[in-house]
Amino acid sequence: MSCGEAALQYSTTEGYIPLREMIAQRYAEKGVKVSPSEILITNGSQQGLDLLGKAFLNKGDGVIVERPTY
Repeated sequence: MSCGEAALQYSTTEGYIPLREMIAQRYAEKGVKVSPSEILITNGSQQGLDLLGKAFLNKGDGVIVERPTY
């Protein structure tokens, strides 16, 4: 089954479900039980950094970085 066209289209916020299922299966093969609903596919580093900031920082928190970064 070829899914290339569908995989490159806008999808759910969490990401392309067949890819999330495949990732969950790979983790299971290594002994880590994770469901596809616990996997989030980001659309690049900026989205990932944004989500990390929202999850771990509160308004007004300071962040120290090693070098200037985006």
